[in-house]
Amino acid sequence: KELFLVTRQKRPYKGFWSLPSGRLLIGESLRAGAKRIMLEKYGLSIAVGEMRAVMYERLIEGDVTKHGFVFFLMDVTPVSENQTPFFGKWFSPLRVPKNKTIASDYWLIAHKRHSHAEVVEEEVSSRGKKMKIVTE
Repeated sequence: KELFLVTRQKRPYKGFWSLPSGRLLIGESLRAGAKRIMLEKYGLSIAVGEMRAVMYERLIEGDVTKHGFVFFLMDVTPVSENQTPFFGKWFSPLRVPKNKTIASDYWLIAHKRHSHAEVVEEEVSSRGKKMKIVTE
């Protein structure tokens, strides 16, 4: 399976290859968010497969955590072979350029692309009476 990577357009890591990224909308599932982000930011209509890994990364300056990010590595497949992404490129896992890829992304690709991460999504109503749990 190939991996879709994008070139970072801003700091930090400007010019480095990275996994696609974006923000989830309130109430949006991980799968729906992945589909929306890939279409809106990268111009690719995808089908979402298995969740491979989850990683929490913190950027620390001195003794202060400045930013925190949660990364999800999941299988995606283009819905159509004729799609041209706005930017980014499909790579064979063996051809991902280690020295030009963000270290944490490269680590996920190298060590977790064959893993399985169970996903549990929970919704609790404001009245606390209804709970919906979705697992993969």
